[in-house]
Amino acid sequence: MKCSSGPIRKACATAIALMVGVMCVASPCRADDSATDSARRSITHLSPKTLALLTQPAQPDSGTADSAAFFKTKKGIAVLALLGAGFGYTLYSKSHDRVLSPVR
Repeated sequence: MKCSSGPIRKACATAIALMVGVMCVASPCRADDSATDSARRSITHLSPKTLALLTQPAQPDSGTADSAAFFKTKKGIAVLALLGAGFGYTLYSKSHDRVLSPVR
């Protein structure tokens, strides 16, 4: 017996393509502009607390006087030491890795 599943496959593929097409087209067509206008308006209006915060004058930042002085502190020295150790370990591990494959 010869099984002819060609027409069944075509029918299933057509049905799936039609369902996907309907699902992709239905979302943009269903969108309602009046529902998004009220949400859009509420996002653009600032609360009184936010307005008060934005109208305050900017306070000068005391930590940005001299950025080079950071590396003279204990934290700056620790950062430099960690960067140096990481770079050194990277160079060491590059030449001492244990990959023993013929592709290497």
